[in-house]
Amino acid sequence: MTRTRRLAAASDTASAPASSPHASLAAVARHPGAPLATVLLVAGALRLAAVLWLDRTVPYSDYFYYHEAGRMVARDWSFLLRAESVRDFGKLNWWPPGYPVFLGALYSVFGAHFRAAVFVQVLLGTAVCGLVYAIGRRAARERAGVAAGLLCAVNPTFVFMTNLTASENLFAFLLALGLWMAGRPGPQAARAVDRARAQAWTG
Repeated sequence: MTRTRRLAAASDTASAPASSPHASLAAVARHPGAPLATVLLVAGALRLAAVLWLDRTVPYSDYFYYHEAGRMVARDWSFLLRAESVRDFGKLNWWPPGYPVFLGALYSVFGAHFRAAVFVQVLLGTAVCGLVYAIGRRAARERAGVAAGLLCAVNPTFVFMTNLTASENLFAFLLALGLWMAGRPGPQAARAVDRARAQAWTG
């Protein structure tokens, strides 16, 4: 009797269809978080590759002045607020203080080396692509969000700008974050959307 049961169990196991790799990939692709994960993976990989490839880049032109302003801020947080700074370091005060303060915060933690900033900017640029995906998805559904996020992820200007101490890296993140937050529906709008969805299902 025991042998009969073993043979039956072995027969059931042999007859059960094995899960194919294609079926597993399809299941992963259907996961709700797969589109966003794809956008973030592509964006992060390209930006990190650019930063590692262009490891001999040094700050020049405006990027040098941003780096120097950040270095001064890391040394003395009141640097941009003093009159003598404007007098003695005029060019370092030609631009708004937001990005130099951002660099100063990084340099005070990791040391006054611009490579610390560009690796953080890899994360900022990747986050921008995720926010672009979220904005596009909310405005025009999933496919539009994926297309917008991937276009932002592979744009060469956005990718290679990551390796420069340029204020656009911080500005783009803050702009995308602001647009995403501004487009969030309030409580009343959310309830209206829920009612519309319920009516669509019930007819």
